[in-house]
Amino acid sequence: MIFEGEDIRAERVAELAQFGTFLGGLKFVCLKEPVVDDKKNILVAAGRSLREGILNALYEREKGSPFNLTIEKNQQLKDAVQGKVIREIEDRISLSNFSFPAYMIHTREVDVPRLVRGSLNNTAIFNYLCSLMYNNRPILGHLIEVALTSVGLLADSMIPGMKSTDFLHVFMAGLMHDAHIVDLQDWFHKENFEGDTDNGHDGASASKISQWQIPEHLPDMIRDHNRLRKIYAHTTRSAKERWYTDVSELCGAIINMVEYFTFLRRKLTTDRDDSEEKKDEFGEILYQMSYQTEQGFFPKPLIVSFERHFQKYEKFFRYGENIAAIEAKCKFKHHAMAYPKPRSTQVLCKDHTQECPFRLSSNPINIINTENKVGSRFKTQLAPGWYDKCQLTDDLPTPPFTI
Repeated sequence: MIFEGEDIRAERVAELAQFGTFLGGLKFVCLKEPVVDDKKNILVAAGRSLREGILNALYEREKGSPFNLTIEKNQQLKDAVQGKVIREIEDRISLSNFSFPAYMIHTREVDVPRLVRGSLNNTAIFNYLCSLMYNNRPILGHLIEVALTSVGLLADSMIPGMKSTDFLHVFMAGLMHDAHIVDLQDWFHKENFEGDTDNGHDGASASKISQWQIPEHLPDMIRDHNRLRKIYAHTTRSAKERWYTDVSELCGAIINMVEYFTFLRRKLTTDRDDSEEKKDEFGEILYQMSYQTEQGFFPKPLIVSFERHFQKYEKFFRYGENIAAIEAKCKFKHHAMAYPKPRSTQVLCKDHTQECPFRLSSNPINIINTENKVGSRFKTQLAPGWYDKCQLTDDLPTPPFTI
């Protein structure tokens, strides 16, 4: 599939079918131009939703000679893509995932669907996200994490004169910050902080998106996101200090710091030896980021905001970790589920295991619907119905007040 300008083109009919599956049905796919046979008879009319029968006709037509198929980018298709992107992001910011972006977004009450709609109104970003999601690029989760965490930290700054477009632009920049390496399976090998260098993928990503029709200051926001530049030694830890010249510079520093945070966390996880005593990863991350800030690599007012939220998030994460450990005590491995997430007050048997010694058959709970995404970090959900309580309920910890 080729996503370019106002066109979406399929080079094979199989790609057309796969794109329909990606969107959730062929009904969202219409061709921009009619398809005719050798006698100029119309096989498929333009602007008409595809069906399996039409696909079969296209497969027959393809046997004669290959041909390109241009998909009409109508409102129905745009709405389908928008819904898919929103669902992808909402899955990642559900508090039941116990992730840092989820904590930040819920703490600051950010309107994520509005950010998604605003981003997809830009043709270049629409095509970029479509390509990433259609091709199932592994880097997508990282891009979303950086974008959402950056929005959360910007919201915490709340500088005078800040506009809604500032949040939209830092969100867009976060999604695009690694545009140069999105097609790599092992993209994370490029995520190294090697000082103030001019040959990194960050500069290449900025150059790439500068060719797109996007707000002109976005490339500058991401140009140095993988560099440690000693330019903030003059800053203080006062949240009121105006250390930046404009919001774009503030957003660039936020993305730089968030990228370093994700780099540290990934490095600590990768380098950890299972034979070693478990390290305090939260403490190590805060130490490294605070140390680099004192060296002048990050603005001190930003690290104050980050430390405050990260320390509260640690309690939230530890709570989620304890919930997972209690679920793991199940005699039948994965039958226990704490409910609801994230403030769990019960442990239920999701598989109705009658012979379990922990089963409490009195006063079962009736789950009416799953609108609140009653699930775990592994995206399992409880279907509507009756569930027995579990004795493991007695082991549940008290939820942090910040949830």
